[in-house]
Amino acid sequence: MSLLKNKNAIITGGSRGIGKSIGIHLAKAGCNLAIIGRTKEEVNNSVDLMKQFDVNVNGYIGDQSDEDFVINTVSQITDTYNSIDILVNNAAVGMRYIKDPEDRYIHNMATDDWKNILDINLNGVFYFTRETLKIMRKQKNGKIIMLSSGLGRRAYQQYGPYSASKFAMEAMTQIVSAENIDLGIYCNSVAPGGLTNSSEKFLGSMESEKLEKILPANICDDIALFLSSDASGTLTGQALTAKDWNQENNISVEDLKNRLN
Repeated sequence: MSLLKNKNAIITGGSRGIGKSIGIHLAKAGCNLAIIGRTKEEVNNSVDLMKQFDVNVNGYIGDQSDEDFVINTVSQITDTYNSIDILVNNAAVGMRYIKDPEDRYIHNMATDDWKNILDINLNGVFYFTRETLKIMRKQKNGKIIMLSSGLGRRAYQQYGPYSASKFAMEAMTQIVSAENIDLGIYCNSVAPGGLTNSSEKFLGSMESEKLEKILPANICDDIALFLSSDASGTLTGQALTAKDWNQENNISVEDLKNRLN
């Protein structure tokens, strides 16, 4: 399959979980990749894995909440690949980094915890989107995918900054779409449709009946490929859900789990 042959994509948080799985899927479709992550070993391992599909893959190690890192990285990627056709804004942190559950309530939350989560989940997405749009607007084409969450469409207690960042991402999706549609740049958001096995580190403590409902890390692979390719046409400004889209296209969760075996 070569739906994305000679295309170049940036995937933030591409060294683990959903981002890594999307990277492998796009590599199989012939896409060259720039993988962004914070952990050198994980980034290097993912790059080596994706290179097996005979595509150009490079890793970039840093924190997307660092504006200078993002500016310099997008510049390096542009110099290396000459174009940026696809941006997958996947990197994010959840609430587990606030260790005491009581501190996850708004009335107890430390200012630094609020700011740190929004700096990564919202400002980092803004930095990568802004810098990539500068390239895409010159090219007059591009596809941007925002990895969102059900918590960005319906709020839930103890998820304040995470939910706020994802709600804002949904707004950014519509704004980017409206501002760039005339240039052939299309932006959509994708929520997995449930908790994935890459979402939380506490899954081992969950009851077995709940674990059975956990979605596999490759839940977004097919819709990401669709939105990255010409198959999605001019679709833009939409808030999509991977689980629902998969069902509409006869891709079951069991099918996805079998791919991982």
